[in-house]
Amino acid sequence: MKALIEAIKEKLEKRGFEVVLNDTLEGISGIQHRFDLLARKEEIVICVDIPNPSFMLPAVYGKAIDLPWVKILVPVKEENPCSYDHTIDNLSMITYKDVEDLTRKFERKLKEFLYS
Repeated sequence: MKALIEAIKEKLEKRGFEVVLNDTLEGISGIQHRFDLLARKEEIVICVDIPNPSFMLPAVYGKAIDLPWVKILVPVKEENPCSYDHTIDNLSMITYKDVEDLTRKFERKLKEFLYS
């Protein structure tokens, strides 16, 4: 997991984002949501969440609903039962094989985030 976070962190910093690891954001409900990585650039906020596989879907959807102004990226290893590429509003689940695969897919998703 550390290699994944470092690869994403590097891509974001190269694009001028300020990146913080293991940080929280307060949702509209008042709940503090923890993320493995939180990145900010002007008004864009991107969070990376690698949740416990047992609670993946409820956890990530709950965060997305409570933080509608944040782009949330959830990398999901191919062998995970919840592995499928899926984007809904501010939540993107990205299936990957290895760090290189995730890095390529993240770069495409980052372009969508920046130019949409």
